[in-house]
Amino acid sequence: MVLAETIDFKNFPDSIVRIQPYAFQSCQSLTSFFIPANVSVVCPGAFAHCFNMVSIDVDKNNAIYQSINGILFDKKGSIVEFPCGKSDTSYTIPDNITFISNFAFMGCGNLTSITIPSSVTTIGGHSFSATSITSIRIPSSVTSFLSGLFSACTSLKTAVIEARVKKIPDRTFETCSSLTSVVIPPSVTSIENNAFDTCRSLESLTIPANVTSIGDEAFVKCYNLKTVTFLGLEAPQCSASAFDSCDKMESVCVPSAYNSEAFCSMNVSGCEQPGPSQSGASRVFNSLFFIAMNAMVILIGIMLA
Repeated sequence: MVLAETIDFKNFPDSIVRIQPYAFQSCQSLTSFFIPANVSVVCPGAFAHCFNMVSIDVDKNNAIYQSINGILFDKKGSIVEFPCGKSDTSYTIPDNITFISNFAFMGCGNLTSITIPSSVTTIGGHSFSATSITSIRIPSSVTSFLSGLFSACTSLKTAVIEARVKKIPDRTFETCSSLTSVVIPPSVTSIENNAFDTCRSLESLTIPANVTSIGDEAFVKCYNLKTVTFLGLEAPQCSASAFDSCDKMESVCVPSAYNSEAFCSMNVSGCEQPGPSQSGASRVFNSLFFIAMNAMVILIGIMLA
């Protein structure tokens, strides 16, 4: 059986207005797709695992969707589908985009770098799963993202979450086996099930003070995790399996005013944190020293003139 390389809906009946989830999943011979004017809904995952697709084109009269360089967008500010057959290794999402759809970049193994602009406020589930990105920054403009966001990103080493989110959802970093550094924002109150499952390269982690719950197997199989620093004063509610198979755990560091002798069933130890006044004083001293040195250079220049 020979599978089509190009699907063009131009001659399809006008009654086709919706492309269902997973409608063309794993069509490996599919390299391009044309969406006619009458289609008003393209469901997330419609082209999942179409690894050889290089372009999705749209009829210019379509009121909902548009294609820019073969990438599917809607006209309300969402990126819908990045064709995984494109050869690009890096991509900067346009700065007028506010929503990244579910599965938008999933499986795009050529991509090693994706830049998220500060216009984005919401990111769907599994949007970046199984890409080859090595680092990621989620800007502070983002107020929510869904589960599995970076699952199976086995090349991801560093993640900085500046987003003002309340939770790290299920399976956010599941099987990110190269992850060595992650910054969790202070707004987070919940780390959900399997959020860091099998992050086997992670050796240390700081959990913000506002975290009150840690879900099932949140850090399971983090085989090399040695140190956890918790910044809060009250012990969070922890699943009994939260840190299963973290066999190299050496210490859990907590503030001196911490109200419990344990953290997620693990013994704790006091930890001195550098005070803000000390670091602030250092910054002031450095600034004054820099100003004084500049003034001296200017004065010498005047004297020699």
